[in-house]
Amino acid sequence: MRELLPAANPAMSDAELHEAYAWPTPVDSSRPWVRANMATSVDGSISGNGGQSDSISSPADKQVFRLLRATSQVILVGSGTAKAEGYGPAKTSADPQPAIALVTGRANLDTSSPLFADATTRTIVITSEAAPTDKRAAIAEVADLIVCGSTGVDLPGALRELASRGIQRVLCEGGPHLLGDLVAAGCLDDLCLTTSPLLVGGQATDAKGNEHDPGRILAGPTGLPNGTKLALASLIEADGSLMARWAVSR
Repeated sequence: MRELLPAANPAMSDAELHEAYAWPTPVDSSRPWVRANMATSVDGSISGNGGQSDSISSPADKQVFRLLRATSQVILVGSGTAKAEGYGPAKTSADPQPAIALVTGRANLDTSSPLFADATTRTIVITSEAAPTDKRAAIAEVADLIVCGSTGVDLPGALRELASRGIQRVLCEGGPHLLGDLVAAGCLDDLCLTTSPLLVGGQATDAKGNEHDPGRILAGPTGLPNGTKLALASLIEADGSLMARWAVSR
């Protein structure tokens, strides 16, 4: 593994890798620093055959993935992505383990799943007042419940609530709709993006053999009117994979 930017480094040590991905202090003390971690193929696909992000990952990407998880306090993920990717409690080198925080509009969750039953750090569920009362009550028995927003999840409000609980480092692992909502709300601070040396094409096959659109890292009902400008903070290469950290320009 070698660093290309900000200065060429022919062989990075573990300490230097940690430094490259060190978490900044939140600019606004009322909410955590929000970092996203995503991977794409060279042609922009977020999954290959099998329909999961792991299919376009690499050993170096997985090393960064583990580092980011271990240094976060909360791992934020959409409930749909958690189900598709088979999420369970975080297992990292950290003690205590970071909490998994599920974002769900309707709170349609299986509260008997390992994500709740086996978590050493209590799972967090972020939902809205539109979620049925009985489902919210069931979730509150097995997880920490945050209700923000009337008809949909109020992400800025949920992040403020996390900050009030002492959370300063939030890692978003997607999916594309959640990441798109964070960007649209102005809540993303930096993006760790791995580009894998792979071409997927316009269609890929999921775990059941069905063709699907591999998608992009951002999704949502509308585009970003003026775009969101980024600044390249670091760039690392390993076996053809490029791992960039992009800071959101304010």
